Amino acid sequence: AAEPGGLSLAPDGGCLSLVDLAGSEWARDQAANSAERVRETQEVNRSLMTLKACLAARASAKAGGARMPTRDTAITRVLRGALEGAGRLVLIATASPSSADAEHAMSTLSHVGLAVGA
Repeated sequence: AAEPGGLSLAPDGGCLSLVDLAGSEWARDQAANSAERVRETQEVNRSLMTLKACLAARASAKAGGARMPTRDTAITRVLRGALEGAGRLVLIATASPSSADAEHAMSTLSHVGLAVGA
């Protein structure tokens, strides 16, 4: 069936990926963590940076675009179809209204801005 925007999906060809990206940690917040937790945090942040690069490349695709590093991390491999335009990409972002979390909230909103091309 034809979807708005000219996208045609086969009844059995759909894919829904739900990804929770709430694991982002900042270096200054991880001083009390074990070495294993620090390595895990570094991997999460590497994945988020790659996802950010993909979102930026997706937003600039109409202007010639940049290389989209969809093969660089597991999360971008899972989301490859949506990132490359073969499907729909929907982001739901939550941010704390607390002034103590303002810096984290602004970082979250800047990632959403990349995704929508703002």
